[in-house]
Amino acid sequence: VGLFVGKLDNPFDNAVCEGAMRGAKEADVNLIIFPGRYLKGQYYERERTRAEYQNNALFSYVDKKNIDVLVILMGTVGTMLTDAEKKVFLDMYTGIPIFLLADEMEGYGNITFDNRSGLRDGIVDLIEKKKRKCIGMFSGPMTNDDAVERLNVYRETLEAYGMEVSERRIGYGDFSEFCEDKVKELIQNNPEMDAIVFANDQMALGGYNVIKELGLQIGKDIAVMGFDDSPVASAMEPKLTSVKADAAEMGRLGILEAVEFYHCREVKKTVINTSLVQRQSSGNLGNIYFSEFQSPEFEKLVYTDDEKAADAVVEKIFGKVQADEEQSRFKTLLKRFASIVIRQVKDTKAPEERRCQGWRSRSRQAVSVLPCLKMLFVPQRKSCLQKYPL
Repeated sequence: VGLFVGKLDNPFDNAVCEGAMRGAKEADVNLIIFPGRYLKGQYYERERTRAEYQNNALFSYVDKKNIDVLVILMGTVGTMLTDAEKKVFLDMYTGIPIFLLADEMEGYGNITFDNRSGLRDGIVDLIEKKKRKCIGMFSGPMTNDDAVERLNVYRETLEAYGMEVSERRIGYGDFSEFCEDKVKELIQNNPEMDAIVFANDQMALGGYNVIKELGLQIGKDIAVMGFDDSPVASAMEPKLTSVKADAAEMGRLGILEAVEFYHCREVKKTVINTSLVQRQSSGNLGNIYFSEFQSPEFEKLVYTDDEKAADAVVEKIFGKVQADEEQSRFKTLLKRFASIVIRQVKDTKAPEERRCQGWRSRSRQAVSVLPCLKMLFVPQRKSCLQKYPL
């Protein structure tokens, strides 16, 4: 299986590769990754733009003699291409079954993200709970399907709340952090703007630099939201509210479905769900990574089935990506720890009728100790396997 990605130091592409390697191990296939960067890539440095074809040359090493099926992360590799240009690129590999990631084209199997639900939840939160009155959008390029869909969600949500949708409050970048000049122009042209929605986390990273340079306080003067929930989101200061789009799961499923497509030639289209992860940048007082664990539904689960509650904690931290052997052992230990925490704080000796009436107050005690999991595992969940020997 061949995999085309942009560049390995891009957090999104890197996560896709990580998931793809797990998928290859799961399917027992060989995986060759071609980090040929971006087709028609545009950079601030003219020489870098001019020389980009030298990186793209990696893509020319693929033919049907050495690759059985080709997976292309078109959402990044071809983000600057029109549909017609993408078709010309794909036609270069006639005779090789092709499967697309983060993009959709007629006649090709693909995996994409649900760009609507998590993003709409975030914008609604800015309007209803954070009381933001003037929300701007910093979009990706209009040649990218994800950028178009996310911009449409922004427009539709504001219109649904009777808020003005002004083209003056919309900026456009290329999904990289090198967008500071355009973000600065957007903010200076809209001094009344009290929130910005970025179409991905990398552009939000560039936006942070501009907002701080202008002397504005993120989360207070201007709320910021990103998309992807890449590792950089929780490392930013303040931590970035973002829409979680599991790139590693996209990579894993991409390999598995590409192998299936190779054998049966059935074109499948899969959509991966997204969800809002709230942090300080959108105006929250603290990191509420575990906010859903304070819901009545989870409180009841804590009281009625602590095993399922522990499973929910583990899934929240690790996601749904297939774990390797070492990570599986660690997840088992983490589940055991979560179960012990939950059981210890439950009042198991209370009379049955009092437990039935008071499950909420007692389970809230259990919920109150769950943030210790966040402190132990969430900030560096990848390195914790090495930091804490089994």
